[in-house]
Amino acid sequence: MDKSISSFFVKILIFIFGAFMILLVAETAISPTVYTFRVWEALQRKSRLFIGPFYPNSKISMLEQGGLAYYTKFAVEKPVMWQTDSFGYRNNSNPMNPKIILLGDSFIAGSSLDQKDLLSVRLQNQIDKEVYNIAPGTINDFIALRESKLFGSPELIILSVIERNLVKLRKINRESKIRYFNFRVNRCFTQIATVVDKILRYNSISFLKARLEGKKGTGYQSQNNPNQYFLRKNINNKSNLSYTKINNLVDILYQYKLYCESINTDFLFMVIPNKSTIHWEDAGFINKPRNINKLNNALLEANIPFINVDSIVTQLNVSGGQPYHLDDTHWNGTSTHMISIEISKVIAKVNFTHPYF
Repeated sequence: MDKSISSFFVKILIFIFGAFMILLVAETAISPTVYTFRVWEALQRKSRLFIGPFYPNSKISMLEQGGLAYYTKFAVEKPVMWQTDSFGYRNNSNPMNPKIILLGDSFIAGSSLDQKDLLSVRLQNQIDKEVYNIAPGTINDFIALRESKLFGSPELIILSVIERNLVKLRKINRESKIRYFNFRVNRCFTQIATVVDKILRYNSISFLKARLEGKKGTGYQSQNNPNQYFLRKNINNKSNLSYTKINNLVDILYQYKLYCESINTDFLFMVIPNKSTIHWEDAGFINKPRNINKLNNALLEANIPFINVDSIVTQLNVSGGQPYHLDDTHWNGTSTHMISIEISKVIAKVNFTHPYF
């Protein structure tokens, strides 16, 4: 082979190796918070190798901005700390047999919340019992973890769903299992998997691309209150759940309740209202959406225990409080505090004979 050609290929290999080493340093040595406006994106895993939704055994702090107005003059910076357990859920530790399991979506996981303001942390402080946060997580995720012998039967399972995700509730799968559980929770494996996952996400490249394109929050800005932002799809799609859909949801929730009874566990349900449901006037609605009222009435008839979160955050809003972040679709620490108090009252009851709390 001609020496000049050989030299050219050597230079190409050196360039590729150098580029890979720069990428390796950028993705693993530099804090992922440098590349994003909040911790959620920094810790959210891409690979299915992990059990939970976030990188396990992580602790990270940053000044966050809301997901609807980031990199705009209306963004509100919030100091937050995140900590995840060995499974990749947002808990301070892994209790052996928690008394209460809290399932839910990004509201329960605590998007835009400091660790101390998580509903699970607030509730644990209220009742002095171990509360384990499986979020984002479903009843089937709990079943899979229980079948892996992670948990016994808790005293109570609380399932929370944001209003816009009600239609995503799925039927129960009692055969849910986690494959290769012991291998996937091995600390050495999770550390290696975390490094590989970070490299494959190309956060640094995505960050540079976003900055060059000038990307920023695209939430709907209220015409009445310019500081108030809403999730745009909630504004454009004012879905009205039919009674058929309501009944389907109740049927699914009733199956959840029956499963909990089969493992000697109480079941409690709650719907977190969309931000646009509480601040419906700022969202430009003529009337307040009634999906939650219709569902609550159906839950009463089906004898499914629930907490009326809509009533609590509405009262907070009417009294001059701010239940949700201005620049984000999620609730704030004031709301989690109020809800934790209400749940603690329920837990203090002898039994769950009455379905409305």
